Amino acid sequence: MEKDYQICTRCIIDTSVPGVSFDDCGVCNHCKLQDKLDQVYSLDEKGKKHQQEIIGKIRRSGKNNKYDCIAGISGGRDSTYNLYLTKKKWGLRQLAVHFDDGFGNPTAAENMKKTTKELGVDMITVSSEWRETQNLRIALLESSTPDIEQDADIGIATALYGSAVKYGVKYALL
Repeated sequence: MEKDYQICTRCIIDTSVPGVSFDDCGVCNHCKLQDKLDQVYSLDEKGKKHQQEIIGKIRRSGKNNKYDCIAGISGGRDSTYNLYLTKKKWGLRQLAVHFDDGFGNPTAAENMKKTTKELGVDMITVSSEWRETQNLRIALLESSTPDIEQDADIGIATALYGSAVKYGVKYALL
């Protein structure tokens, strides 16, 4: 049985999004989740206090280590800003970890190099085996998998958490 077309009364999500559901007022489950996240991680004074508690916890856990945390970096705006926040605003000593699956872009590589140098942050690159990555990507294409970058997602998580274990770091910031 096919659902009738519906669009959320608060956002642009509609019935074309897999797993979407709507309440009696027409609000989608994604908006409901956002509301819950806003309550837990609010941007008011309570939220700022919670954030400072987490930063303090990260700092204490890294007290006897070279790094307080691992920070994933791709060379894009989000990860660059995350690196800036962790270093300049929060004063954390992070190790930037980049996952290279062989499909990277030279501009992103240059951004990472410049950013880590400017911020004085150490960076390592974890590379996948090119042939395995290529074969996996082809298999994902041939199987018509909706998320073609599953292999990269797994590689990124492995690179971050593997580096955290290697360097004795408890926290990874994505």
